[in-house]
Amino acid sequence: MKESKTILFALRVAEKEDAELLPKVAALAKALDANVELYAVLLPLLYGSVGVYGELIDETQRTLKHQARTELETHASTLRLAGIMTSVSVSVDGRAHEAIARRAEAPDVDLVVVGCRARHRLHGLLLYTDWELVRLCPKPLLLIKDAAPWQDGSVLAAIDPGHEFDKPADLDERILRRASQMAAALGEPLHVVHAIAVPPEALIPEIAPYPAVVAEMRAAAIARAESNVDTLVKNTAVIVERHLSTDLPAAAITRVAVACGANLVVMGAMSRSMLRRWLLGDTALKVLDALHADVMIVKPDISLRTRASLEATAA
Repeated sequence: MKESKTILFALRVAEKEDAELLPKVAALAKALDANVELYAVLLPLLYGSVGVYGELIDETQRTLKHQARTELETHASTLRLAGIMTSVSVSVDGRAHEAIARRAEAPDVDLVVVGCRARHRLHGLLLYTDWELVRLCPKPLLLIKDAAPWQDGSVLAAIDPGHEFDKPADLDERILRRASQMAAALGEPLHVVHAIAVPPEALIPEIAPYPAVVAEMRAAAIARAESNVDTLVKNTAVIVERHLSTDLPAAAITRVAVACGANLVVMGAMSRSMLRRWLLGDTALKVLDALHADVMIVKPDISLRTRASLEATAA
């Protein structure tokens, strides 16, 4: 018997923008032959009951939770009529991104979907749910920008087969596997982009006056990158169009995504401490804010608990 996969769609109740994404989630569930769980997280009215008003506060919280479940059931009925097995759940938590990440650790959850803010500001200090999930979510995370259907475009996978930008060795395979799956499911062509490391004259200023040496080093770097990409994509089931760039990763991904009309960009992300995000920036965040396309984030295969431990150590 085939094991069923679940798409966990975390949406905000009473938010029109999130409800408008349901047809897109339904289309994806159909294409991937997956179930859907509609999941909402409510903020607690207060942490714990307070004096004589405690019972009233608790009752109000229960009423809000019931109303949220009723709204989710209304959405779920539409998906069920389309033949998609759909469940609903509601929880109360002061940190929505942590609640979603915990729910995502369930074995049946294969993909987490959330709506994405138009732009993130002061992301190192403010806790945006979508951005914090990029950092914390243990499963692939799809950030949907708008309700426009995926059509007449492409899927772009951002890879780093030479591990020039400090990514784990198996992450590219995971990215490419997900991108291939999405391209096949959506009937879109698959492109890959690889940003080659910083040009050598920037790393070794002493060689800048010798253009022949610079050209030879650049040619060698490009040849090595082409070989690495060819090795990575040779067993891909769908046809892949390759793009190499000497831009930094965020610029390369953004430029190629626009050029190939990408509806979806699949890329990796590494967890970093707040200080490292603030000082160094993050490719995933830059791409997320720069692109109109939806973005899928793929992580190394480590648990939520291990990821939190690594971040605490890095901080």
